[in-house]
Amino acid sequence: MPYQSGDQRRNNAQIGVGRSVWAGTPPPAIPERTLDGIPGCLAWIALFFSIASAIAFPEFLLLLAALLGFYSTLRFLFAGIANVRGLRLINQWEAVDWYTRYQEDAGPDALAWDDIHHIVIIPNYKEPVEILQKTLDRLAIQYQADRRITIMLAMEAAEDGCVEKAKHLQALYHDRFAHIHFTVHPRGLPGEMQCKSANQAWACRWAKRKLVEEKGYNIDHIVVTTMDADTLWHENYFYALTYLFATTPERSLRFWQAPIRYHSNIWEINPLLRIVNAYSSAFELAYLAAPWWIPMPMSSYSLSLRLLDSSGYWDGDVIADEWHMFIKAYFARDGQVVLDRVFLPFSGTATTGENLWAAIRNRYSQTLRHAWGSKEVGYIVAKMLEHPEIEFHTSFKLLFRVAHDILLAG
Repeated sequence: MPYQSGDQRRNNAQIGVGRSVWAGTPPPAIPERTLDGIPGCLAWIALFFSIASAIAFPEFLLLLAALLGFYSTLRFLFAGIANVRGLRLINQWEAVDWYTRYQEDAGPDALAWDDIHHIVIIPNYKEPVEILQKTLDRLAIQYQADRRITIMLAMEAAEDGCVEKAKHLQALYHDRFAHIHFTVHPRGLPGEMQCKSANQAWACRWAKRKLVEEKGYNIDHIVVTTMDADTLWHENYFYALTYLFATTPERSLRFWQAPIRYHSNIWEINPLLRIVNAYSSAFELAYLAAPWWIPMPMSSYSLSLRLLDSSGYWDGDVIADEWHMFIKAYFARDGQVVLDRVFLPFSGTATTGENLWAAIRNRYSQTLRHAWGSKEVGYIVAKMLEHPEIEFHTSFKLLFRVAHDILLAG
């Protein structure tokens, strides 16, 4: 989901787009611009190959087209199967009492239930206070929110009145959470642009200093959740996440992701685009539920503070922060990082417009923003060259997963 630049999600603009995605890493052996151009070059090669093949050997081109059509049919068939599986898993997960499950499953490596603490980062820029209140209201009903959850309102200095807005929300919700703090991400820091990635990194570093260094919280007992400002979590998400974090021995090598549903403003969406958003929700669930596919983080997700700290947090000049952070952590921890599923869906806000044409235009702008994820193909190649100690087939599977979704988007 985009880091919005105005008071309506329909804008989907990004501030400062066009700077490097290689923050904090040495220059790769291959020039960055060359690596960034890999997806585009492959697309152009495919186009020219199709034109040349139609002239030189049309039968071969027809065979390739038939094979691609057959693959697409299989892909959609398996996506449908995975989607049904995901819906069944959601029903099962919603029926679980997670503390009872913890008492049954906790082994010698499990953390104490009462030791788990959550930091929830809400990066926002010119969000209406009503949207933030709706988000905080949903967070306040989470499991033991007044004891377990620290809210970080990640504000931007570029927004006039952001401090007053944050203090107003602090006053409203100070007794609903264990802590509610705010940070103001400064403008113009070297190597950064104004984006969600830079803002949440600034907020998370501040939270680590506040909770771990000043208040004495154990860094290995803290799980961080970052989200869009309008994300509405399932009421049991943090209940389940507490169980998963406590009982997973390799918790410092894990991301956690729930399926997204673009339902928050469904009655404001043009009826034609409701079909598009329903399709997007179904395909995202299929990606997550398919056991044969490598799941990737999207929009709003969780990971341990230990993993974030050891990986160097989010880079400050990246647009597709979800994939980039996962890839960065994956290579920082020798290819051992994986994403676990949480089948408790959250709601997100879909793009809208004053009329159908405006809605289509805004949807296109959002898709264009998502296309910045294509830079992660080159980023993975650079990291593979930088970390030859990681087995090639392991990192190549991640490269194939990302490249496949870029070149053959659902």
